[in-house]
Amino acid sequence: MSPLSTDDLLHFLPILLPAFGALCCLLISGFRPSDRAIAPAVLAVACLSALGFIVWQLNTPAPGRVLMNMIAIDGFSLFFASLILALVTGAAAIAIASWRSRDFAHGEFWALLLFAACGMLLLAAATNLLLVFLGVELMSLSVYALVASDRTRTRPTEAALKYFLLGSFSSAFLLFGIAFIYGATGSFDLAVIAEKLRGGLTGQRAEMMLGTALLLAGFCFKTAAAPFHMWAPDAYTGAPTPVTAFMASAVKAASFAAFIRIFIATLVPSAWFWSDPLAVIAGVTVVLGNAGALAQTEVKRLFAYSSIAHAGYLLIGLRAASVDPELATPAILFYLFAYGFTTLGAFGVVAAAERMMGKDLVLEDMAGFAKRHPLYAAALTIFLLALAGVPPTAGFTAKLYVFAAAVKVGDYLLAVIGVLASAVSLYYYLRVVVLMYMREPAPGSSASDIPARAPSLQAVVAVAAIVVLLAGVAPQAYFTSAQGAAASMSMSAPALTKRFDVPPPNPLSP
Repeated sequence: MSPLSTDDLLHFLPILLPAFGALCCLLISGFRPSDRAIAPAVLAVACLSALGFIVWQLNTPAPGRVLMNMIAIDGFSLFFASLILALVTGAAAIAIASWRSRDFAHGEFWALLLFAACGMLLLAAATNLLLVFLGVELMSLSVYALVASDRTRTRPTEAALKYFLLGSFSSAFLLFGIAFIYGATGSFDLAVIAEKLRGGLTGQRAEMMLGTALLLAGFCFKTAAAPFHMWAPDAYTGAPTPVTAFMASAVKAASFAAFIRIFIATLVPSAWFWSDPLAVIAGVTVVLGNAGALAQTEVKRLFAYSSIAHAGYLLIGLRAASVDPELATPAILFYLFAYGFTTLGAFGVVAAAERMMGKDLVLEDMAGFAKRHPLYAAALTIFLLALAGVPPTAGFTAKLYVFAAAVKVGDYLLAVIGVLASAVSLYYYLRVVVLMYMREPAPGSSASDIPARAPSLQAVVAVAAIVVLLAGVAPQAYFTSAQGAAASMSMSAPALTKRFDVPPPNPLSP
């Protein structure tokens, strides 16, 4: 174990800066509770400073592992760090516009956002199971409190309590899984665990299998995969919309980052045990997510089931990566990038509509929305088409990459289920589009004459729409970045060193 150096701390700064910003926000809320402009500014400075250090790291030789070999500074961690910080900043911009209609964005709100970001950055970079658990808990505890941050209503408190109780079970699964894996391998270090698995575990096979199964259950909960998805509809619906946007985009990205590093970069030698159960979970998640969305009348609850379905699509890619990591891992990363910006933009439009109407949205509230606010309606149409996987959006390209990877490794049934489920999802996504463009507003609609002046919301929606369209029309640059990030994971995962000696191929290449 190498001693802690100044260079280590310098490379660790992108994770420390959000934590330092969170402490500053807490001090501000204590001494200047009535000033609501300083804390969001601190959050912006912390996130932009962290992004600046990430740009510096991208242009310097990668040190591999730092902080006593527990943190990986590679393309994979930097890819997710950039994505997470961008999504956190977007969610904060939505919150700035939303607090004027609902009193929830207190000083501690911004601190909790930054603490959650710190936990997510830790998750994306951790190469030690104890540090993974620390990142999961820092992220989860912050998000539980964020769900209940709207003190003016009882529904967020109820949603946070349900989320907390079920989340406690998932944390127990993760902790017991880590304990069993430590008992089988004698180490928390992912590189050592991978080395032990490649050498065979005579006498500890049962402990390793049990630990892997418990880890799989814990991460399926964090990603809202069936049958561990029960928390998502209530939590997404009850939370303030900026928090829902944050959960659906950034939290999912961070959870999958840890999922990939542990299962694909470390536990892939034992994929014979967990790969087939993962395939079943992926198929069931896709079916249940889309089936549940068909019956929803609340907009945020519909997006909650949509999020469950997209977790299933990502798990299809993860299953393919368990067979051929160099083929499918870049597809998963591109999917998370596309889904993160699509979801953030969609919830930005939902937040704008809620701000105008002063209440939670049901589908009928979207009737005639295009006549009142054509730009917001056009942006939401782009996001809905992307979620459904319709070209030329990034959602279509992302699904194409994932399904192509599944076909190339022989998962034909999962690919067919994914394509059919995407076709089914067109019904509930296009239902919103039909309401916006082909139905008249309900009599006495409260939003008919209310302007939508919210610069931060407009900026988030515009940037997300541009990214979703650009990544759909010209995906190669984005996919090349995902390839490089996936290839660099070998720095902290010797299990994949040989497999990533050359750049991974494009899943769509012949």
